[in-house]
Amino acid sequence: MLTQKIKVYWGHSNRRGATEGTLLDDADYISWFVKHIKCMPTTVKTCELSNSIFVDNKELKDLCGKYMCFPSILLPQEKTNWHGIFDFKTKLSIDDYFDLLQKIRDDENYLKDNLDRVQIIYSHILKEIYYWSSDERKAAKARAKSLYLLTENDQWKLTSNLYFYMEGHGTNNSLNDAIPCLKLDYKNRNNSHLPQFLELFNIKQLRVNDLKLADKKSSPAEHFRRKLIEILPFLKKWLTNLSFPSD
Repeated sequence: MLTQKIKVYWGHSNRRGATEGTLLDDADYISWFVKHIKCMPTTVKTCELSNSIFVDNKELKDLCGKYMCFPSILLPQEKTNWHGIFDFKTKLSIDDYFDLLQKIRDDENYLKDNLDRVQIIYSHILKEIYYWSSDERKAAKARAKSLYLLTENDQWKLTSNLYFYMEGHGTNNSLNDAIPCLKLDYKNRNNSHLPQFLELFNIKQLRVNDLKLADKKSSPAEHFRRKLIEILPFLKKWLTNLSFPSD
């Protein structure tokens, strides 16, 4: 019964559509139920549509941790193609990456535990960004306007307020008091797609020529000037007694 094709009834009550119905060739009751009913229990203790949660996969679980939905029931893998039935998600979409970063940011108490996870997320985006379509890039750029990422001193900053120093291979901790720099590990900062990543997230690129030193609290060196006046007589005597070789 459950595997029979679905018959739908439609139209006026005295017509064949309402009395005999029409078989849907591409659907059965199980497929319809899975597609339309939030029936799959998840690891976040909710029931969701199966096509909105991720397949039970170690790599995905390591990447997402507790922040994304996975099935909370054990599905035997031997004989049944559960993915074919439930249509689980097998990879993160652009929106999933943004949602995952936002959930990590919201979970402030576990920031230190998630520092490596954030870098792994960046690594995945850097791998995939080259293959994103123009529409996907537009969608990512739109969401990036409200996205916060980590600085070198582990502070969350809006991406449009972040910088990245392009001419060094190490961290930029020394710049962070004045300039909030995006935190990237060695592998990510040397990825060939990094310029695309920075442009997409509206992160400004810094080079040596862009840096200028300025002291906002500068003031006349009165103490130094007084000391010069005090030693001036002694300096004069010292210069008088100096002997210079003649040409």
